[in-house]
Amino acid sequence: MKIVIMGAGRVGRELARVLSFRTNDVVVIDMDELRLRELREKLDIMTFVGNGASPHVLKQIGIEKAEMLLAVSNNCEANIVSCSLAKQFGVPLKIARLRRRDHFLDVPGMDAATFGVDHTIIPEYECASDITNAIMNPAVLERVTFSDSGAQISNFQLRPGSPLVGSRMSEFPRPELLEKLRICAIMRHGHLHIPRGNTSFVAFDEVYVAGSQDDVADLIDWASPHDRSISGVIIGGATPLGCMLAQMLSVADYPVRIIESDPHAAESAADALGSQVVIIKGESTDRAILEEAGIDHHHAYVAAHGDNEKNILSCILAKRCDAVKVIAVTKIPEYIRIIASMSMIDCCFSTLVASINMLLKFVSSETGRNIAIFNRIPAEVIEMSVEGKSRVAGQRISETKCPPDAVFAAIIRNDQLVPAVGSEELLPGDRVIMLSKTEAVAQAETLFRVHA
Repeated sequence: MKIVIMGAGRVGRELARVLSFRTNDVVVIDMDELRLRELREKLDIMTFVGNGASPHVLKQIGIEKAEMLLAVSNNCEANIVSCSLAKQFGVPLKIARLRRRDHFLDVPGMDAATFGVDHTIIPEYECASDITNAIMNPAVLERVTFSDSGAQISNFQLRPGSPLVGSRMSEFPRPELLEKLRICAIMRHGHLHIPRGNTSFVAFDEVYVAGSQDDVADLIDWASPHDRSISGVIIGGATPLGCMLAQMLSVADYPVRIIESDPHAAESAADALGSQVVIIKGESTDRAILEEAGIDHHHAYVAAHGDNEKNILSCILAKRCDAVKVIAVTKIPEYIRIIASMSMIDCCFSTLVASINMLLKFVSSETGRNIAIFNRIPAEVIEMSVEGKSRVAGQRISETKCPPDAVFAAIIRNDQLVPAVGSEELLPGDRVIMLSKTEAVAQAETLFRVHA
């Protein structure tokens, strides 16, 4: 598949990295020659220095042979123009990254399709959706949903006193649950482990479990009996992300308060959100302001400032004020897992990861597709198809030569979820969900290659 990426910013670079591991022909267009040179040195891709919103540039890179255009530059208008031009060249799928939802009107002739945009992604909106999900599920630190079966992979932390602490995989206290679920990974002291039969669970392990929504919820409720409910949310920063999040949480009936030190931003947020959200003028790194906002052991705190350091500091302060769950937002990829490893911060979310995961839903290859990358661990979720002549067709999971850094998470068979237990046979037509460390993804995919 030939995929053209317009824009080599953070989103474009991460997309190029993920997609370059596949049998994809990836071309990245950007005006920054140095940025493209760095990409070429790391990845097996093509690059082109130029304006991706120019028909001459698109013609030169062979856009008419592309199956997909991902216009993800920081210029929303340029992304729309690039999609519009790609439509004229006959590109089947065009996706534009935008910052707002008001670029089009929902009337004939003024909608996104008229301008050649098949799908749009708004990073702040996608990230706000992920954070809302984390607020509504207090024990969950991270969640990935896949396919159309209601299946998911959720991550939660084992607290001291959990009935799971001290047990081994081979002696799981609730075997009836383990028959319906798959424990895919454990994050312990900053290191990712793929669990085996002799793996023990210890306090503060972060456990990644795959299965249906109800079965995963049953396991987490049993293994996390002391998690407290959330009665309200305090947001640090009246940023676009902070305001989108406030709106989503208000719709979900959570009382929301925003702390903002900039008078203009606070006033704009008040006008946009109305009386449904309380705006408090002040610094979120000031304990007195947090206490004025009403932070206590029943509230969650989300740091959505544009300043990463302020987000980290305000989260630590909120935790010391006994907030039930604190969440930090960062735009810097290098910060994501550093923040995730900090014991005083429960969750870390990134607009970058949210954008990549939304875009990956549209990208497929001959044997499978990426479903998601994680915020907290260096791993990916991939979905692979079992063909009639695939190497694994007819084999039981226990018989496959699965890489040690990958694990079978679930099977989708006839749109039904089948637990990926060792005795399960892989059949033609199955869609197999795997969790793999990033460096083992290519090796995991070889299991599903078709015999010549």
